[in-house]
Parts: sequence; C-alpha cells; structure tokens
Amino acid sequence: TAMITAEKIGDPDFKVIYGVEAYFVDDTQRAAVNGEDVTFKDEFVVFDIETTGLSPINNKIIEIGAVKYRDGQITSRYNTFVDPETPIPEKITELTGITDEMVKGAPKIDTVLPEFLDYCGGSMLVAHNAVFDTGFIRAAAEKERIPFTNPYLDTLALSRYLNPTLSAHKLDVIARHYGLGDFKKTGFSLITLRNGNQKMQYKYKKPYAEKLLFIEEGQYSPNHFHWYKMEDIINRGGGNLLIRVYNSLPDESIDMESDVTVHSDGRTYTVPAGTQIRLTPGESISIQQGLYHDFNVEKGTGAILLGEVSQCNDDNTDNRFNPPVGRFPAIEEDEPPYRLLCNEYPKAT
Repeated sequence: TAMITAEKIGDPDFKVIYGVEAYFVDDTQRAAVNGEDVTFKDEFVVFDIETTGLSPINNKIIEIGAVKYRDGQITSRYNTFVDPETPIPEKITELTGITDEMVKGAPKIDTVLPEFLDYCGGSMLVAHNAVFDTGFIRAAAEKERIPFTNPYLDTLALSRYLNPTLSAHKLDVIARHYGLGDFKKTGFSLITLRNGNQKMQYKYKKPYAEKLLFIEEGQYSPNHFHWYKMEDIINRGGGNLLIRVYNSLPDESIDMESDVTVHSDGRTYTVPAGTQIRLTPGESISIQQGLYHDFNVEKGTGAILLGEVSQCNDDNTDNRFNPPVGRFPAIEEDEPPYRLLCNEYPKAT
C-alpha cells in the first residue's frame, strides 16, 4: 500500500522507509480550550469515559466518571454505566473490565448525557487526552440536540509542555514522574493527639491542637498553606528537615518574588522566596497563615519525628495546596478501620 501511494504521489523526493511505524502528533495543540482565566481555586470537573471503540461516530460511551473540585478539594463525585445498545467488543472488555452484563439495565445515553452535563454546569472540564473524551461527549450532544460548550483542559497536552523530557505521557507515567499515588514518595504519617473544634467553640473550648508527624527519607509533603491556623513545627529527633517557604499573593497564588520573614526559635530573619530552611533535631519554625511551605528530609540524615503545636483546626478543609492534590487517599476497607482519618469521624454534636 505504501509503495502504491508513493507511486501515485510521483514526487522523487518522497521516499518510503519500509518497516517503520510512525504516528503524527500535533505538538502545537493547546492544553486549554477556552476558560483560560479559570484557576485552581475555581470549580472544575475532572472526568473520564470508557467507550466501545475509538470513533465518536461509530462507537458508544459505556461509562462516565467524574469528580468535582473547588479550592483544590473534592466536593462531589459522579459515576454511571451507560447502555450502549450494542455488544461490547471482547477487546474493550479486556481493556476496561466492563462486560455486557455490567451495562445491562443501565440508563441509555439520552438519559445520562443531560444528567452529566447538568452535573458539570458551565465548569471547566479536565481530562487526559481531552480531545478523545470531549469528542465523544460532543458527538452524543449533537445527536441528542443538547448544547455542549464547556471549556476544557487537556492534561496530555499540558504534560507535553511541562515535561518535554518524558518519553511518554500516559497517566501512569506522569503519576510515577510526580510520585502521585506512591506513599513512599508523596505523603507522611500524621497522628492527631488533641484538637478543639473551631466551629463549636462554645462546647469544645480547647483553642490548640497537638500532632505527631513521621516522615521518612525520600518522602515529600506537597506545597500548601493554611487559611486559619498558625503552627509550630518542631524537629523532635532523627534527621534534618528541609522546609521550603514562599509568601502567598492576594489571589492565593505563590509569590515567587518577595522575601519571606522566618520566625524560628526566637530569631526573626528574611530569606529569598523558595529558600529551604534546615531544622536539625531540637529546632523549630513558626508557620504563619498564608505562608506556603513544603518539606522533606535532607538526604542521608534519616527519618524524622516531628511535633506540631497549632491553633485548633479542621485538617479536612484548612489546607490550600498549590498545585492542588487530594488531601487523603481513597481507601477500600476490607475490615473495620482501626483508626479513623479526620474526614471519617462522625459529626460532633
């Protein structure tokens, strides 16, 4: 076929290279389509679909899943199977795990699509290879004569721009690159010893909280600040802690320019934005509201036990991550939990 095509072209400078498989990638494709003024503080919907094939014209949607974010926090979730009204190809079942039996009795796209678009409202949509996902949504919307005008962000195009040295930009590759979903790289252990309740101070009068944090070498606590609480971080023992500090701007973005005032063990001094403050065992630092900070262990010094003394706070809502990350991992319990996360406790009465 290639040889016949080359002969039809008739260009002597056009040569066929046999035994080579090539793909055309539009590396000029924009990551954001409309909605360029949307920030991480605004509401947006991260979604994914599964389909019976690659063509939005000839194939059908069989599942839609979505998570709604605001201020970097998950506010709601949406998920449903869709009856494609056609058998699911065996290859698709192998790839997705979705069978004909699973979609049997599920609502059809004429019911699901209006429901999903109503859930999204006018929010920015976020998807990996969004051209594929929005292509199916758009094709279904046109067939059902439903307007579909949401702006969207393609994280595949965004990764190609931000990570030009990566050889691939699949979700699992990007997740490994950023250490997401890997507790040994992103995260640490935290135990709340005592805490008040800022929303019910008439009943729970304690104005302070105390916590223990354990962070191993190689782990990283993502960049964040607190709206409400002020805290002291104390290196109780082990290795050396490195805390990177930035001021925040009025729109809650990171101030990359202005010097940061540091309060540490009775000393007050200024450092350039992005400086890492080293805390050796026994040293502490006071973190003011609105001060961005991340931390990790200085290489070669070993794991650290940290103490935190702060104003009482709600750990589930008082963390402004930049860039946004999930606050707590999703856990599939196979037995009753031995200890609860702060977002799992029943409401105080």
